[in-house]
Amino acid sequence: MNREIIFRGKSIAKGKWLYGNIQIPKAPYDEYFMWDNGWQTQVDANTIGQYTGLKDKVGKKIFEGDIVEFTNLDLPNMVIRFDNGSFMLCEDKNSTYEELRMNYAVEVVGNIYEHPELIK
Repeated sequence: MNREIIFRGKSIAKGKWLYGNIQIPKAPYDEYFMWDNGWQTQVDANTIGQYTGLKDKVGKKIFEGDIVEFTNLDLPNMVIRFDNGSFMLCEDKNSTYEELRMNYAVEVVGNIYEHPELIK
């Protein structure tokens, strides 16, 4: 199985989103780094999320922490979270609705780090 494995994290210094591989530090695991134009850049560990392997209805990659809006169902916005080995749809940061599947027509409308008001 070929699956694109990439991560997203927000740069501490510049506040912009970086995409690629995460450099995992040695214990105590309090600093995480990604590459930004050839430079190793520290990212906020709380913002790191993995790509789900799925894209929304307009072709945008869906990451952990993204907030999605359903376009074919009458459901509230949901957060993408990795739980028990699967990417899950959740009503908030703690609950679980069900596994994220390709047959949902969703659109990424934000993420929990920059737009927490989009979920209840």
